[in-house]
Amino acid sequence: SSIAYLLYDADLGRVIAERNGYQRRSIASITKVMTVLYAVELVEAGKISLSDKVTASARAESRDGTEIKLKAGEVYTVEELLYATALQSANDAAVALAEYIGGSEGEFVKLMNARARELGLEDTNYVDCTGLLSIFSDNFSTAYDQARLFSTAMQHKLFREIFAAENYFLKAQGREIKNTHPLLGELAGVE
Repeated sequence: SSIAYLLYDADLGRVIAERNGYQRRSIASITKVMTVLYAVELVEAGKISLSDKVTASARAESRDGTEIKLKAGEVYTVEELLYATALQSANDAAVALAEYIGGSEGEFVKLMNARARELGLEDTNYVDCTGLLSIFSDNFSTAYDQARLFSTAMQHKLFREIFAAENYFLKAQGREIKNTHPLLGELAGVE
């Protein structure tokens, strides 16, 4: 019943089945896959560290939608922001991470788009790091581009570890957050 889907064999790099798989569509929170991947690649390259401290801005605090309710001035580690972005789909955490890496969300989005071009994702465009603004803007991708993006992302051990975590203790807030993926732990093979 999906409007668009694509089943992709990442080992062989080929499409098995699709419906409107090459049609540009709004991608909403799937945008955060690139946000997390970009940060993970920087960690793996030694350009940033999981223990780096990030001070949340008022702009990050004000981002609506799914959030961990961070407050401006609070200090989080890159690791905490990565897990919050991935497990809770936290828009505020994603913005704080983007601002830390790019200096501003706008500059980070330029980095996201440049990385998309490097990966050959020609039918993908980002306007923010969360996907929240996508209903009002030009934030889009295709099922095909997303399959290729996930294929790249899954090659990174840290990316897999973050998204597979069932829960994570967010020290900055003294509480545990849980993975919101509905199939994690419920369906064999979903990690």
